[in-house]
Amino acid sequence: MKIFCAFLILGLLHTAVSAQTRNDSLVTEILPDMEVPDSMQIVHAYMQQIDSLAAVRDSLNAVGVQPTFDAYYYRLVLPSTLYMGVLRDLMSTTTAHTQDEKLLRLRTISRTMARLYTQNPWLVAQTDEDLRNAGELRNDITSNTLTHDGRLSEKVNEVDLSSDVDENVVVVTRRPKFWKVAANTSLKFTQNYYSDNWFQGGVNTYSGLNTFNISANFNNQRKIIWDNNLSAQLGFQTAKNDTRRAFRPTSNSVRLVTKFGYQAWKKIYYSTQVQMSSQIVPNYNSGTDVCNTDFLSPLDMTVSVGMNFNFNIKKFTASLVVAPMAYTLRYVDRDALVTNYGIRPGHNSYHRWGPNVTFNGSWPIAKNVSWSTRIYWFSNLSYTSIDWENTFNFKVNRLISATLYVYPKFDDSAIRYKNKNGKYIMLKEWLSLGLDYSF
Repeated sequence: MKIFCAFLILGLLHTAVSAQTRNDSLVTEILPDMEVPDSMQIVHAYMQQIDSLAAVRDSLNAVGVQPTFDAYYYRLVLPSTLYMGVLRDLMSTTTAHTQDEKLLRLRTISRTMARLYTQNPWLVAQTDEDLRNAGELRNDITSNTLTHDGRLSEKVNEVDLSSDVDENVVVVTRRPKFWKVAANTSLKFTQNYYSDNWFQGGVNTYSGLNTFNISANFNNQRKIIWDNNLSAQLGFQTAKNDTRRAFRPTSNSVRLVTKFGYQAWKKIYYSTQVQMSSQIVPNYNSGTDVCNTDFLSPLDMTVSVGMNFNFNIKKFTASLVVAPMAYTLRYVDRDALVTNYGIRPGHNSYHRWGPNVTFNGSWPIAKNVSWSTRIYWFSNLSYTSIDWENTFNFKVNRLISATLYVYPKFDDSAIRYKNKNGKYIMLKEWLSLGLDYSF
């Protein structure tokens, strides 16, 4: 209490002396011929001090100048810290009525920090002394440090930009690679052996399967894409029951698909697609020379014009081609096989028109397990063809993998495609393990 009274008396005396010397005080001058009691001087000085304290109090709650985003406001973005300079700025009378822009910014920051200290003191966990000890604050940066002499454009001429360049150096400009080529081949073998006295009986067989895929895709990163894919499957199996041949083909197909697209909007393209498929080697009935299929017997070709949609759903990538109008040609080179594939006698081909949909997708299910699928649909109101190919690849290591191939198919274009139940549903499936190489 004594310290407070002493502080109040010293403040009043200091104010009284200031009132005698300052022209803007309430008691500006005491003339010798004026009879002013000492008590009146103390009252005037006390009221002036009260007004000054009230102004400081009001400034803490007033809305200051709107700050701009610059380095002056670093205290507002750092962790809450008790800065001793904030208290000094608020208690200073030199910056109370200043018009200097920098000082106004500093005083605004001090008011904000003071509001934090008084309203949420529990948020302040450190002082500026802690920051100095940690080396986070620097005292060697002043206003003079931030000044510069001259413009950068004026200093450019002072820099020596010359360099020793070998005149024999030839600058080569390379075009970006628009083509992306990839290929994959696999070779799988299967062997079955049964002893002569095996209780269930059995036939010893050897089988092999070779698959080959190559793709060459063009993308100029602007408007044009051109995808090309050639795939082939050729497999054989020993046939002891066939008196005419030692091996019979099990997988026997080749397919070429080329698709040209022009970008319409983002991942949507105007598309033209051509697909051709046939067999590679002839296939005969067991024990006879009657041929069922051969190269170009049949040859199926589809030309479709429509829209191509490319999309990604997480790791699943897909392409959908929808063609409202497609042209299909089926050609049979062997005259004896014409009627087997829905072609009239005396002709080697037929033509069909109708809508066509082609869907291709791939999904890496796990690290070494992937799934690729292809759905093909065509109809011309007289017959319908639906293909659904599924390939599951299980990679053991870089060169060894297992493949599960499941191929359901629906085709009612020929009577011979009916199964024993009178349905036009067919199924092909094989599981193999062997060498697999991509390049």
